[in-house]
Amino acid sequence: MLEDEKRWTMAVTYRGEAGPVVVDHDIDEISEAADIIEKGPDWNAVLDICIQLSRVTEEGVTLQSPLQANY
Repeated sequence: MLEDEKRWTMAVTYRGEAGPVVVDHDIDEISEAADIIEKGPDWNAVLDICIQLSRVTEEGVTLQSPLQANY
C-alpha cells in the first residue's frame, strides 16, 4: 500500500446546467467531507454524496462474522 493512498473515496454529485456533474475526492477522514462541501460549489446544488472505503485492511470481515481479536 502506498503511503499517500487515502482511506476513503467521496463522490459528490452536483446539479449542473447540462445535467449531473460528479466530483471525486480522496480523503483520509470522513470528517473532511464537511469541509469539502462547505468550500463549494453551493451545497444547494448537491444531489448526492457517496463515501466508500478505498482500501480493505482486513479481508473477510463481515457484519455477521467479524474477525476475532487475538489478545
